[in-house]
Amino acid sequence: MTASCKIDDCDNPAAARGWCKPHYMIAYRHDGDPLAAPLQGSRRPCSAEGCKKRTSSESGYCPEHHRNWERTGDPLLYVNPLIKEVPTYHRAHQRIYEQRGRASDRWCPCGDPAEEWALTGEPKWFEPVNGKGYTDDVYAYTALCGPCHRRRDRPHQHHCPHGEGRRRSARGDCLDCHADRQRRSKGVA
Repeated sequence: MTASCKIDDCDNPAAARGWCKPHYMIAYRHDGDPLAAPLQGSRRPCSAEGCKKRTSSESGYCPEHHRNWERTGDPLLYVNPLIKEVPTYHRAHQRIYEQRGRASDRWCPCGDPAEEWALTGEPKWFEPVNGKGYTDDVYAYTALCGPCHRRRDRPHQHHCPHGEGRRRSARGDCLDCHADRQRRSKGVA
């Protein structure tokens, strides 16, 4: 029969110096004191919502959630440590396709087939070239059809004094309003 650990209330088999492996490792890390710290790998479940793994740290989280908690302050928020800089606009959209699929496989809230992903949450960053806002949160995007996406991206829609039903410029105003704005910007009355 093998001897058990020298520590009271520990029934693990002795491995070295009369201590079990966990107590020996604690003693090794704490100048020979096997009772210096609580045993790692306690029987408590991880405190992160939905996780069934056992905790292995003072924080009460399993190793995976403990790392997330140390990096972000939130055990459920995973941040890839290999990505050091802000993702580009293109990379953020590529991530949406990877995780949520194509927008064209979904329906726009208006009932038409969706064509593209549109940011419906708050942007974290703005593209330097055209000022488009984007974020790395793939669930801050909604699948929309083209017209709904353009309406969504144009929060300050121009009210045309010339009436509705006229040809529009790329900016969304009628061609007469567009010409008026260009004359005003050049200082011509």
